[in-house]
Amino acid sequence: MKADPESAAPTPEELLPLADVAELAGALAHEVNDFLNVLHLQLAVLELKAPPDSRQDLAELRRQAKQLGELVKHWQRSRPLSAQVRPIDLRHLLEGLDFDHGAIQYRVDAVPDLPLIQGIPSDLRRLLVFLIENAISAAGPGPGRVVIRLEPSQGGVRLRVEDTGPGVPEQSLANLFDPSFAGRPGTDRLELAACRGIVMRTNGTIRAENLPAGGFAVVVELPAT
Repeated sequence: MKADPESAAPTPEELLPLADVAELAGALAHEVNDFLNVLHLQLAVLELKAPPDSRQDLAELRRQAKQLGELVKHWQRSRPLSAQVRPIDLRHLLEGLDFDHGAIQYRVDAVPDLPLIQGIPSDLRRLLVFLIENAISAAGPGPGRVVIRLEPSQGGVRLRVEDTGPGVPEQSLANLFDPSFAGRPGTDRLELAACRGIVMRTNGTIRAENLPAGGFAVVVELPAT
């Protein structure tokens, strides 16, 4: 008997968009939590200054804001790992990806025999996809350039994603991975915020820098197993 295609279990490729949504939702949850914390404090201050007949309504709003904040925190704590943590060859993972870069010059410079890193394959795949697609979008739509560099670093692997797109003011570089930051033209701020979450779960670091000759780079340092 043939299996009903409609009832067949989804493949990992079909589930990946759902994992992407969960990752972006995680980044957005941090932003919602920050807003709720500020709202809760502002309502508490307003409650002290408000006329007595308005305080009960303000107290109820403050209670609801606190309750919603607790629900968001509970969701963040209960998110399951999408796969088993295991040693990963980042170069091999990158070779399995294909990007529509149009007129953009796209090049990968990867040192062979890189150290293995410890992580969740689907997490690191999304990290590569988000960073590279954002670089392609920032460098396009004209004849720009994107270069992916994988090389050993002290104690692990360094991933550099460089593009010829616009830079960011120096004082704003540290904010690039915040969900509330406007980011660069063509980039998705939630995807970049999700990248920071993935890197933090892998005990790595992520930073952005303007290139001296023009262009932009995101640099990720991931520890070896």
